This record gives sequence, structure tokens and C-alpha cells, in this order.
Amino acid sequence: MITLPKLPPNYEMIAKAFPAVRERKDIAFTFGGILFNPSDMDIDEPFGLHEACHSLQQEKMGKGALGPDRWWKKFIADPKFRKEQELEAFAVQYKRYCELVSDRNRRACYLIKIAANFASPIYGSVVSHGEAVKLIRQYARVPA
Repeated sequence: MITLPKLPPNYEMIAKAFPAVRERKDIAFTFGGILFNPSDMDIDEPFGLHEACHSLQQEKMGKGALGPDRWWKKFIADPKFRKEQELEAFAVQYKRYCELVSDRNRRACYLIKIAANFASPIYGSVVSHGEAVKLIRQYARVPA
């Protein structure tokens, strides 16, 4: 996946739908095979896999820019779709983190952190924090 330290081509559409995006510096966007990382933050392996998951999801919706464009439009318009897509990506992220880190306390803290992200306004608050913790853990199939 190519990483570019700039905003994605559809940033205004995203920010219009999710105004909280403008307030965040620690955010990245996938558009096809490109990870747009406007703040040039460090991307660790688990988060990179989260974004790679979105790339694959977008690819399933069409070739070239058509897939990402369709995916983003549906992601913005359909909260159920958004929840499903993010759940899959957060589960991939959490599962990889657990493969790298065996300490249960660190795993729990990480899960709480990424669940807060999933439950945040940047995704339209499609889940509560408690539901996000439960769903990510179940979908990733990682024991408590």
C-alpha cells in the first residue's frame, strides 16, 4: 500500500458527512491502494492492516477508482454498511495486535482505545463504546 502525507481526493465529502474528522490529527484515509496520512503519523502494523482491510473492501466494489468511490459513498450514506466495514477492519487490527502482544493488560487497554475510536463521531457514532468492545473481541475471536 502506498502512503501519501496528504488529504484524500474525497476529503471534503467525508468531512461534510463527519465534521469531527476536521478536529482529528491522528486520522488516515484509504482510497484504493493509497493510504492518505495527512498528519504523517506513524502507522504501526495493526493499524496498517486495518487500512489494508478497507482497501480490499473497496476493491470488491469495483475496479480502479470506481470501487473506492462507490465504497466511500455507501460508507457515508449507510450506517449499517459503515458499522460492518469498520467492525471487520477493527477486528483485523485487534487480532494482529494480540498476535504481537501477549500481555493481557496491554491488550485490554488497546481494545478500549480502538473501541473508543469505533464508537466516535468520526464514524457517525454507529455503536456505543461497550458494544464496540464486545463486537471487536467477538469478531476477532480473541479471548478476554
